Amino acid sequence: MKLGIGTIQFGLAYGISNKEGQVAFDDGKKILSLAAETNISVLDTANSYGLSEEALGRLISENHKFKIITKTPKFLKGSAENLERAFCDSLLKLKQRDVYGLLVHRTDDLFEKDGEQLWQKMVELKKRGLVKKIGVSVYDSNQLDMVLNKYPIDLVQLPVNLFDQRLVNNGYLKKLKKLNVEIHARSIFLQGLLLMKTEELSSFFDSLHEHFKKYHFFLKDNEITSLEASLDFVLKIKEIDCVLVGVCSAKQLNDILFVTMNSFAKEINYSCLEYHDELILNPSLWKQD
Repeated sequence: MKLGIGTIQFGLAYGISNKEGQVAFDDGKKILSLAAETNISVLDTANSYGLSEEALGRLISENHKFKIITKTPKFLKGSAENLERAFCDSLLKLKQRDVYGLLVHRTDDLFEKDGEQLWQKMVELKKRGLVKKIGVSVYDSNQLDMVLNKYPIDLVQLPVNLFDQRLVNNGYLKKLKKLNVEIHARSIFLQGLLLMKTEELSSFFDSLHEHFKKYHFFLKDNEITSLEASLDFVLKIKEIDCVLVGVCSAKQLNDILFVTMNSFAKEINYSCLEYHDELILNPSLWKQD
């Protein structure tokens, strides 16, 4: 199964279109049960995802088969000791002896004064068998270039969606595959923005209105829903190893699984939906009332 579960909603009320808030314990249990039943193997979390790691620690059974990926906190004064301390804290919260992946959440940390020490500590954790793959979470090709020029990563998490096609069209996914880097796509719904209606957008997205109308006309003309299009676009990119989806309920995951398992047969060219405004493509820059 190419799908993975992004678990930020297990720890925070995250997402511009999230009306259900943080995932409750019982809902989390149902989500992970359904994920296990359908061979979803990857669970993505982070130190900064509120109570996500603690929630997973309570929800995951001892004999689970999930590949858990976590991320480092932001290091204002990065040090190898702080990284190991934070990583061990994550293991304790997750109730795991080891995890599949450890990613640098704020890529710029690797290019601060102690960046190389941080990386060497991650290499050490890998050698000790505490993590299988190490890598980074990036926003764009500039960050990716900086990382690839200096660090031999095993795993990368990056944004890919109908509006943000940059790393698909500039050849970076192919480049990463040649380097044998495992690729996980995140933000495939652009924090839920791609599943919203035009009238639901706040004034912050005024500059997006015309493109958003074009997007919905495109969906109508091709007789495809926003959920189907978002999944169809990313799942058909062969270089991507895992597509991360955030859900707040088992019903939402069921809806995604239904689309995934009944793949849209019609070949659609989504290139006309590409958007180029970084202010819109990067949710960390969004300003909401």
